[in-house]
Amino acid sequence: MYLGKVIALVLGLWLTAAAPAWAQESCVLIQGAMDMEVRTLVEQLEEPQTVVLAGWTYWQGHIGSQKVVVSQTKVGTTNAAAATLLGIQRFSPTVIVNQGTAGGYPAWLHKGDLIIGETITNAGAVNVARREAGQGIEVREWTVRDEFGPVRWQSDARLVRLAEVLSKDYTQGRVHKGTIFSSDRWSRELDYIAYWQKKENALGEEMEAAASAQIAAAYQIPYLCVRVVSNNEAAREPWEPVEAERLASGCQEYIFKLVAALQNR
Repeated sequence: MYLGKVIALVLGLWLTAAAPAWAQESCVLIQGAMDMEVRTLVEQLEEPQTVVLAGWTYWQGHIGSQKVVVSQTKVGTTNAAAATLLGIQRFSPTVIVNQGTAGGYPAWLHKGDLIIGETITNAGAVNVARREAGQGIEVREWTVRDEFGPVRWQSDARLVRLAEVLSKDYTQGRVHKGTIFSSDRWSRELDYIAYWQKKENALGEEMEAAASAQIAAAYQIPYLCVRVVSNNEAAREPWEPVEAERLASGCQEYIFKLVAALQNR
């Protein structure tokens, strides 16, 4: 009996020592797809350390007393899913925040406006009605497919409320709460945009949030999506790289304040 207790104690100590230190402590995993969507956050990390996992890059450090991992997921759903899974397995985050740029849908949404993604919808999961050869393509007959599994995910309600409270300090534009449409698509067809805005109440689209939200949900990790509008076809506000980088940096400053606020909750 005594020998068994000793073995169990030694095994427990070995497992603790073998596990990465970051796996033993809570932290916030912040995601951005492109370099411009993570650079400002990385620059503000205290004592940053770079970790590369199978080609995806992470920076671990602190914001105040809050442990943080910044993840550059790369662009697209497959990249985002892989980066989220690897990040969860390596760093054991207690919160995941997906942020970056997005294209706006309604014409009243402008560059610099912020979207708090209360709902994230997989825009690639659609049923397409049958049409015979020569009948053309009719997007307005498409519907979001949900009979084979979840295609909509909710940001954590407490994180949404915190994001709303901090919106008073956001200066690049207005802050809105609503649905993010997410898939490997860059939409410029105004009828397509108007249809999904009306049918799904979509405020904007991007290419990573649905994938990372799905993985976070599988692990039951509180999740939040925040996106800054960097272009809007309906408002005739095109993508401009220099301006998009400035807006992305402002979004990261907002996320920096959100993560700092988590320390007091």
